[in-house]
Amino acid sequence: MGRSKAKNQTENQFDLRTSGGKTDGPLWLMFLLAYLAYSSIYAARLNFSVAAACFEAIGTLNKTQIGIIGSIFSFCYAIGKIPSGYLGDKLSSRHVIVAGLLVTGVSNLLIGFLPYFYSIAILWGLNAYGQSMLWGPLFRSFSEHYPEKLYRTVMQYLVSAVAVGSILGLVLASRCVSSLGVAACFAIPGLISLVMAALIRLFFLDSPGKESEYGSIREAAEAIVRKRRFRQIIFPAMAHGMIKDNINVWLALFFVDCYQTDTSKIAGFLFFVPVFALIGRFLYPVFYRLLKNDYRVAFLAFVLCSGSNILLLSGRLNMAGALLCLGADSALVSVINSFMLSQFPAEISKGENISFAASVMDLVTYGGAGIGSILFGILIEKYGYSAMFFVWAFVSVVSAMIMNHIRRESISPYQDLSTT
Repeated sequence: MGRSKAKNQTENQFDLRTSGGKTDGPLWLMFLLAYLAYSSIYAARLNFSVAAACFEAIGTLNKTQIGIIGSIFSFCYAIGKIPSGYLGDKLSSRHVIVAGLLVTGVSNLLIGFLPYFYSIAILWGLNAYGQSMLWGPLFRSFSEHYPEKLYRTVMQYLVSAVAVGSILGLVLASRCVSSLGVAACFAIPGLISLVMAALIRLFFLDSPGKESEYGSIREAAEAIVRKRRFRQIIFPAMAHGMIKDNINVWLALFFVDCYQTDTSKIAGFLFFVPVFALIGRFLYPVFYRLLKNDYRVAFLAFVLCSGSNILLLSGRLNMAGALLCLGADSALVSVINSFMLSQFPAEISKGENISFAASVMDLVTYGGAGIGSILFGILIEKYGYSAMFFVWAFVSVVSAMIMNHIRRESISPYQDLSTT
């Protein structure tokens, strides 16, 4: 149903609505399926964080190779955002989501049979590409089926699937490693993704394909890049991605190397940080109600994040202190991520080609994650983990300055900021 019809309904009403005359279904079921699907891809992503320590322990991978694989994931995910975001506007949103889940499921299953550096690297890149196909089409589906104010609220809560999927994925991967072996760490999340593909295909409310106002991906990308506000936010978006995803990549190895934590006990540490990420997802609307502006929220989060990383950089923290600081990092970048991926795309797209706008923001975020992953693999090998924390603190300070500059501008954040 178009938004014009949706506005005639009560904004908080989860009733039966029609999807292009093809599918009927309640909005609560649409939200539930989207939440489970997006959680499932994080279970098929965070499993590598658990498996990495095992792969290093048995000599399958070293730290540089782990960094390279993490970087491959981030870059493939980022690159995949452009075509998947564009197709998410032009094609059936449901078909694009299903295709992404199928690629994710199959690539994870195959890693269990091909546990070698080059095969893991290739399949992990395919996994990333499949996962890149979900967010933009999901964003578009919600924008077209939900009333405007309600869909913006719902998207704030949908991003909490990242943290929930991370928590469940880490628990599942840890149980698999301890009971079934490292291959099951990939096989079971892969099967879950395939099951979700079937459920989405059968029950998810579709947004049929439509003609884009832009004739090509290039034209759509140029329209985004011309917006001044988008150019301003590129560095903070990359910076928070550099921190957010590399916490997951290096957390287990950090505690094993610096605190001699037994790999069999690392699950507790891995579990702790995503819990903080989930807290951050729910803190975002609270911070917004208090500060009344997304850029004030992001400024405060970057300032606090720089402080926690300076403490980590000092190298004087005990295990509990380090865990709390990494947890704080995870919560704070989740606050920032909630704004970057759920509110900012709507701001710069004004409801048109929203799948592409959301995907571009994901691209920028994971571009930063990819640069950071390979950089940190090299820095940690040569200088230790303090070098990584120094970079995190530095980019947080610079990002805070940028967000403060945007905050102080007199231009309304919802005004068109295209250059002439």
